[in-house]
Amino acid sequence: MNTVILLVSAVITIVPLEDPVDVMLLFLESISAGNGELAASFISEKALALVDSMYQEDPEQVSYLLSGFGVQCSPDSMDEWNMEEYMALILSNKMLKGFITMVELDILKPLIEENNAFLDIEYEFLGNPGALKIHFVLEEEEWKIFDYTGIPPMR
Repeated sequence: MNTVILLVSAVITIVPLEDPVDVMLLFLESISAGNGELAASFISEKALALVDSMYQEDPEQVSYLLSGFGVQCSPDSMDEWNMEEYMALILSNKMLKGFITMVELDILKPLIEENNAFLDIEYEFLGNPGALKIHFVLEEEEWKIFDYTGIPPMR
């Protein structure tokens, strides 16, 4: 597993993330390798700011949502974290890691419109098909995940 993490880290260092498909693949590989910190680095600052605003508005709700990902914390304990740490905890969850290995994905060609890209992903989970649209934004000349629409396979 450490080899996979090192390989993913090396690819990120060498290859600028100029293609949303590459970002998505590296994001998923990071989760599969159990490296939530690396996976969280693919989330846009804009998305992290939205999570932060949710926390500022209702810390109890965010604590409850995190518990759904197996992250046990109280609103008081979260005061000292930053949003990338929240995401790293969620994305390093063993349940999510196992789940990713059970989903068959077909990542389609992205639609790029200036500083936004939209990537359609078709999936099958336990025989049930579905689709997601991932929204990327360009930050510092790299594509970062901002949002998604559709119903995730684990719902």
